[in-house]
Amino acid sequence: MPSITAAGRTDSSKGWQEDPDYQGKGIFIDVDTTGNGFNGAFETPIYVTSLGGEGAMWRAVGSSAVYRPTETGFRLYPRHYESSDLTPATAAQFNWYVNWHGTQNF
Repeated sequence: MPSITAAGRTDSSKGWQEDPDYQGKGIFIDVDTTGNGFNGAFETPIYVTSLGGEGAMWRAVGSSAVYRPTETGFRLYPRHYESSDLTPATAAQFNWYVNWHGTQNF
């Protein structure tokens, strides 16, 4: 089956936002995949992700669970594995970023 494949990485420590539903215990990031050739006329791309940075990535859970996937991007909602505080400042402190790979069949 023919497909379009693309990969990328978010900027270190940028784009992380506090999740208002978790008040200091969770963050999210919207990953923009615009300009990578994905087309809204075909199936939604399948995204695979990993969390990178300078440390403490092992404390995060949920960083590979993709929410709201479209041809232009998706969202991730990392949480601390012990439900401890996790804020955008934490992501900035450890220079977290998202690695992603997407494949779209057509």
